[in-house]
Amino acid sequence: MEGVFPKILVVSNAADAAEIAGIVRDAGLGDVLTGDGGDETLAIFRAHHPEVVVLCASLDAGDARALASALREGASVAAGISGTSPVSTSR
Repeated sequence: MEGVFPKILVVSNAADAAEIAGIVRDAGLGDVLTGDGGDETLAIFRAHHPEVVVLCASLDAGDARALASALREGASVAAGISGTSPVSTSR
């Protein structure tokens, strides 16, 4: 379906989340929301029901494993969580 984009929640430390979100937006891959792993991140997830979650395993503001569990419990579809390292755009 042309013009329909998935909602994507990028959960990472603030600078990395902004960089990842920018890459996704520039590529036209979806509507991007960001969170830093704190309590507001779960609220964003519940309010917006993103189809895709990108979760960095090395969060400063929260426990990535606990957040992943909470996101899985709140997901309406199967959720896959993948750890990431700092962003690298080199190819």
